[in-house]
Amino acid sequence: MLAANTAVLRMDPDDPDALGAKLFLLIDTARTKDALDLVTSSAGHRSRFPFEYAYCLYKEGRIDDALQQLDNVPAQRALDRKRLEGQLYYRLERYDACIATYKELFAAPYHEDSVEAKANLVAAYVAAGKSEEIPAVLADIGCVSSQDESLEVSFNVACGMIASGRMQDARECLLKTRRIGEETLFDEGLEDDEVAEELAGVDAQIAYVDAVGADLEAATEGNRRVLDLDGPDDLANVVAAANGVLLQAGRDARDRKGAQESLRRLDPFLERSNGLLKVVSGLESRLGRATCVGVLTAYACGSLVANRTEHAREALRSLEKLYPGEKMSILLQASIAAREGKGKEAVALLVNNANRLAASPMQAVAVSLRAQLEGRSKEYLAAADSLGDCQTPVPVNEVEVPFSSAPAVVATRNALYKLGGRLDLAEKAALEAINYTEARTAGPTKDGAWALKQLAEVKLASGDLKASIENLVQLTRADGGAWEDAEVLKSLPRCIACLDPSRHSDLADMTGSSGETPFSGAGVDVDTLEAQIGSALTRDGFSFPSNQPEAAIQGDTQGENPRKEKRRKKKRKIIYPKGFDPEHPERSPLPDPERWLPKWQRTENKKLRKKRAKAGLVPGSQGGGKVDTSLDFSTKEAKEDTKVETKAPAPGKHKGKKKGGKKGKR
Repeated sequence: MLAANTAVLRMDPDDPDALGAKLFLLIDTARTKDALDLVTSSAGHRSRFPFEYAYCLYKEGRIDDALQQLDNVPAQRALDRKRLEGQLYYRLERYDACIATYKELFAAPYHEDSVEAKANLVAAYVAAGKSEEIPAVLADIGCVSSQDESLEVSFNVACGMIASGRMQDARECLLKTRRIGEETLFDEGLEDDEVAEELAGVDAQIAYVDAVGADLEAATEGNRRVLDLDGPDDLANVVAAANGVLLQAGRDARDRKGAQESLRRLDPFLERSNGLLKVVSGLESRLGRATCVGVLTAYACGSLVANRTEHAREALRSLEKLYPGEKMSILLQASIAAREGKGKEAVALLVNNANRLAASPMQAVAVSLRAQLEGRSKEYLAAADSLGDCQTPVPVNEVEVPFSSAPAVVATRNALYKLGGRLDLAEKAALEAINYTEARTAGPTKDGAWALKQLAEVKLASGDLKASIENLVQLTRADGGAWEDAEVLKSLPRCIACLDPSRHSDLADMTGSSGETPFSGAGVDVDTLEAQIGSALTRDGFSFPSNQPEAAIQGDTQGENPRKEKRRKKKRKIIYPKGFDPEHPERSPLPDPERWLPKWQRTENKKLRKKRAKAGLVPGSQGGGKVDTSLDFSTKEAKEDTKVETKAPAPGKHKGKKKGGKKGKR
């Protein structure tokens, strides 16, 4: 078909039908560069095909030129113009204008109802950070259930759930999306391998959700399946490769070989141009700014783990020049400084840019990195204060809470305050977390049980056993499963026994259980446990209060575990010097005053050396002493050589080798 059009155009280069057919075929076969050359070959072609010209500019990445060219599209193609305008706004990251354009499409006079437009509208809301509005928007355009519409719409809705932190809902939506895709693609007659390639993007997103949920094994396996496909979509492949680098770095930050292998998977999607590292040209415009920043960040992180600091610096330099203003560059710069042992410089960098990172998702990462560096420098109080300054909301059990009130952060702050010797500040941090949880849940609930446990540990460390018991009792009442915690099971009975051993029988009533405790089972000898508690508490570092009779406590302890007598040392026979009589030491000869000197320094040894010198036995080099002249043959006449008769060989025998004999081993 294309050859026929070319033949017609040779006869008549301005034939409008032949030009239109060839242009359509070039665009349909993704030869947009050839189509652009055809349109720009003549001014008449540009005015005759304004929309095709704008579309070719868009596909070649000239977004601003394409948007400007849309002004020349006639009113007869207003619907096509609006569709392309929405995509151009999306590529330019003008998401509000993109949303407004698509809303116009769904309203009169266009009444757009295509699946592509719905998917693009949802994608615009996700990119604009308005994921919460997606359900209402879908209802307004008549999309009752996103999962019943199409694979594209369902996938974009799942991405919106991920953006809003609803990871569990997003995973369920992605699994349903995969099922919809399999049913649709198998109905179209595709094979198993082709279906897997088409759904590679869904699998890559599922792996990402697993990674966020700390299921690193499942996430790694999902990424591996995507990367092992023969021909998956390039977008899915580059995302899976970048996530694979970060997963490898998160699993083992000391595995250089694994980091290098993951970087090899990412290398085909990167290129170096004008001294900068960037995503290959064909993918850069399709991925968008945020994803390209993520790819460069992943490359830098993987390079740090692989001990390629220069490559990490190259990625950082490219990030700063290609995408200026990105906050991720601050974290990368601090990470590189920390990797090179410049911890103080990294902390100063994070402190100076704290306002720039405030109220952004990266603030929690920056605060965590700063606290880690300060902890390495043994600045425990500063590290704990750094964690407490961040109020960025983070998801905890599908609920967003301030970063400083997250369970792991409170536990870390308490540990740091303990290392710094400030138990009062650790108690204050735990109380703040308890008050926040109770205010959010209208009273003590299971959600705040972890904070009560932290407060009880602080009280126990400060010696306030009574307050520690009250917190533990409150913990067991708020969370019925607290008795399954080994720390609670150990701490509460011991604290009660230390404070007032006579109250151990009231343990069941204090915890609020109806006569049932972990100790009230068959086969448990309470008397034996009671007898052993004193020695166990003493061994584990607990001590009884000072109001208990000290003599009675010591007596009980000695009765249970009597002290063993010290083992008598075996007497050894004393060895005296030669000639020494211990009964009559005055009759014994006096010891040698030079007995502590080396033998070569003693007087007797010096006398012996003088005698040897007089006898001519002086040590030295060969020939340095007395020489026996009788052994000198140089003064004697040489003897005549004696002739030795040799026996003549027998006839028939030759000295040479035998002919025909076997050769010896070489």
